[in-house]
Amino acid sequence: MDPSSTSNPYPHVVQHRQHPAVAENGDDKTDMFKENPSAFDMVSQMSHDKGSIESYSRSSSFGTKFLDFFRSYKLAPDTGNSDVKNSEDFLQPRHLQMIAIGVCIGTGLYVAVGKSLKNAGPGSLLINFIVLTSMILPLIISLGELCCVFPSQPSITMYPGRFVSENVGFACSWLYYAIWLTTLPSEVSAATEIVGFWKSQHLNTAVWVTVFLAYVVLVNAMGARGYGETEFFSSFLKVLSIVIFFFVSIIINCGAAPNGGGYVGARFWHHPGAFRNGFKGFCSVFISSAYSLAGTENIGTAAGNTAHPQQAIPSAVKKVFYRVFFFYIVTIFLITLVVPYNDPGLTDTSPFILAIQNGGIRVLPDIFNAIILVSILSVGNSAVFAASRSGIALVRQGWAPRFLARVDQKGRPVISYLISLLFACISYANAAPKGGVVFDWVSSVSGGGSFCIWGLTFLSHIRLRLAMKAQNIPDTILPYRFSGSFYMSCYGLLINFLALCTLVYISIFPVSHNPPNAYDFFVSFLGPSFFIVVLVISPFVVGLKYTPLKIIDLVTGRYDIVGMKSFRADSSETEVEQKDKESISAFVGQASDLEKSPGGYQKEPSKRGIWSSIYHVLC
Repeated sequence: MDPSSTSNPYPHVVQHRQHPAVAENGDDKTDMFKENPSAFDMVSQMSHDKGSIESYSRSSSFGTKFLDFFRSYKLAPDTGNSDVKNSEDFLQPRHLQMIAIGVCIGTGLYVAVGKSLKNAGPGSLLINFIVLTSMILPLIISLGELCCVFPSQPSITMYPGRFVSENVGFACSWLYYAIWLTTLPSEVSAATEIVGFWKSQHLNTAVWVTVFLAYVVLVNAMGARGYGETEFFSSFLKVLSIVIFFFVSIIINCGAAPNGGGYVGARFWHHPGAFRNGFKGFCSVFISSAYSLAGTENIGTAAGNTAHPQQAIPSAVKKVFYRVFFFYIVTIFLITLVVPYNDPGLTDTSPFILAIQNGGIRVLPDIFNAIILVSILSVGNSAVFAASRSGIALVRQGWAPRFLARVDQKGRPVISYLISLLFACISYANAAPKGGVVFDWVSSVSGGGSFCIWGLTFLSHIRLRLAMKAQNIPDTILPYRFSGSFYMSCYGLLINFLALCTLVYISIFPVSHNPPNAYDFFVSFLGPSFFIVVLVISPFVVGLKYTPLKIIDLVTGRYDIVGMKSFRADSSETEVEQKDKESISAFVGQASDLEKSPGGYQKEPSKRGIWSSIYHVLC
């Protein structure tokens, strides 16, 4: 049968480019599967019912699963999405709901907030978080519009490469990969500090680092089901700890604590004061606040790739607002009421624990410390998964060595997992006398780098809207539209720009009143510095490329809302849901600028310089 005569089987996704295997072999999908066994594995996996998957999982022993983690490697160009599909098959709704609730709670809130309170005071801390959280809602909305109209993009870092320039996309993708690579060592470093709360333990720091890394390896070796159960438990503990602290802090503030300290009220806002170190103190909070809020953008990405994004995005926006408001704004305000910024314990102890200790409550500080430890390791588990996904997105774009996309027989990117774990060995530096600075360095990549990622996301959304206007395309093509989203993205981009300016200022003139030096500069501006360096290198790899508004591709991979409405009108609800799942799977490995080749995914043939040619030979 002539493929050109067939109708589009996936009416809500515009298939702009025909797959090379289909173009050569006609409608014979067998040849395509021979060339790409992983595609056949993915389709076969989707054809299994949920019961067969669960029965296979129960029949496999833990030892078998652990050994499978280290064998049967193969190159899977479409791994970026197949791993997620497998995860969705094994995760129950209760897993997804609880993980979604606890995704915003991590080391930034439990640990980094205390250091920010010590450097800036309660007023600067609260104002800073209010300013940044006001930017989170526009971020989720802009990401929602991007993800809904182009659901085939596997990573948010692919939008700058499509709507801004390939050079910016190259630098953004590598920065995002670096952020998640450094997240695991930062979490392990924070975990070693948390363990130090128990003075009775005398184990060396290196022993604790080994234990924590072994825990991360075991959780990832158990696959999606083990990861889901672990994250379900840790997310439940996170939420429980915040709720408990909410009531405990009110009791302490009202003077009903066992220590009998009397009514506290806003005493600590008057003495020692609401602000410390003036404007420098305020600027110093931006890194820790960005580090705390990093990762919230994943909610918008996930909601945009659901079967019904029109309903998922508004729900995600509301949930993000409530979570950020309660888990950060309210919680931080309560911390500032019960912990003064001159408390000497803020250097190495969580403010949550200090508040409970100052109230004279026994046993509860040990329980909270254990909950914080589990929560930190939970973020480390998520970082390994996110780093592997980011690495595979780089491979799909032709910007990283292909071995990062090698997976085992279960579709898990083991090589990427191992690279993340090897990079986490930086945490062993905590065993040195001044090893505590490791957390400051690695968290700086995530904190300052997040501003670059967020800013480029806003810029991508702005250029999408401008490109639609330049090409006379109405906004009715957007499955999800939010009134005023263009101006909200402009506001978010402005906040990001001002935050980066304050980072430059505090990097040159640190709070410590030291003269300008390289150490203070890079420990505060390491993430943006990494982005600038990669951006400068990018012309030697991808060439100097800029995409004008009138030639931005607004067709390939687009969600065709008109075609989908027509299909929904003539189909039952079950058929619509099945077609949604099939269409997303059909677009795995068919990004707009990628072509199939026996060696994996690579860019379309183009004229390259000598350095670009050498890079593409290696990668």
